[in-house]
Amino acid sequence: MRHRSRLKGLAVIAIGGIVLNLFYESTGPHWKTVSSQITWSDPPAGVGDFYIAGNEIMSLTFADPVVTLKPAGEWKVPTVAEPTEAWMNSAGETLNRRTVNFFRGTLDHGLQRFLQAPGQHTAWWHSRDGQVHLISIGWLDYTSQHSADDLVSRQTRVWKSLDGGRHWSQMAWPEHEDIDDLLFIDAQHGYAIGRGPTVRRTSDGGESWQLIALPPDAVVPSGRRRNLRAVNLGPDGTLRVAYHVDPSATGPARSVVYGLPPNQQTFVPDIVLPNQTVIRLASTPATTSGYALYALSLLDDEGGKDTAPDRARRAGVLSTWTDTQPARVRQVMTFDMKLIVNGLDVGRDGLLLVYATDPGQAIDDPPIPLMISSTDAGRTWKQNADGIVYHNRYFDQDTNTLYSLLDERLKKLSFPIRHSPASQD
Repeated sequence: MRHRSRLKGLAVIAIGGIVLNLFYESTGPHWKTVSSQITWSDPPAGVGDFYIAGNEIMSLTFADPVVTLKPAGEWKVPTVAEPTEAWMNSAGETLNRRTVNFFRGTLDHGLQRFLQAPGQHTAWWHSRDGQVHLISIGWLDYTSQHSADDLVSRQTRVWKSLDGGRHWSQMAWPEHEDIDDLLFIDAQHGYAIGRGPTVRRTSDGGESWQLIALPPDAVVPSGRRRNLRAVNLGPDGTLRVAYHVDPSATGPARSVVYGLPPNQQTFVPDIVLPNQTVIRLASTPATTSGYALYALSLLDDEGGKDTAPDRARRAGVLSTWTDTQPARVRQVMTFDMKLIVNGLDVGRDGLLLVYATDPGQAIDDPPIPLMISSTDAGRTWKQNADGIVYHNRYFDQDTNTLYSLLDERLKKLSFPIRHSPASQD
């Protein structure tokens, strides 16, 4: 009887532990449906980037041209369908006809299209209230011969709206320079970063752009053009860029981060990360003591190069430092080597979100999308399989809220905030 009572007591303890675990899981953040009836006046091929401001929703999408088929009786081979026009059978011609589309509307009344332009590459900045927008649209000719540096003909245009995207005007921009990122601290002051690399600054909302001298080693010695893989605009207006430097007689392989303070003309060194390739830079909101920066990186291969045959074999690492003490950089987390890390969002009050994929062990294993999160600035971590985050997503740093949009359904995942967010623009 005593032994049976002891077993019964252990069972009660075990059940109690399970209940406590379930309670802990139930009190954590969960996805909630914001709307399941988001409608489009002209449904795009995929949602693309989107932004939520109160009840307003904005989206920047790509759309492929409509391909139609001849009647079956006109097919040369009865079992092989034929397009109506010859260009419809060419991948290059189809890509040349792809368009960029801007939609705006409300969660309950749907979205309308306000801008359409030919292009296959975009960058987008918007004010917090969703009223001021700058969009760069790059068009590449996929049917032309490649030039010496393996580029095709390109044309980049910049569009601006001051009324929430309802009306647009084209801004002055050197059309031969593409844009990968548009980063603004407010509606007047910001940067355009493009391939080359190139960095341009504006202080008049995009009316004019000043070319900024690049930091050391940003240009590849061979002359090959490249993109800056990771950029960030801090809450104090400091632009930071990260790039990889291959090993040489003067130093080992490393990633370097340079900063450009506002109203300064020259980049200054920030940190060095040996044997790493930075793929994402992010900063926290400003506090009375400054702000923190985070770099998500991949460890280099044994030769110190930033390329490897199997990207999944390069372990991901997360490092952090502060704007006031960049010399005190420390590594927060090293992720499992089997994971492919590819995204980072940084919120308030220690919230860190790292996005990764587990490719599986066998060749036929389906990849598992993961969200690896910390709510205490990286001291503890939680890993969840979460396919929702690999839909189109948007993270609102002001509210610590992650949004996901797929077709007509908008969901959100809210994390707690201990301090009041900064005021809106």
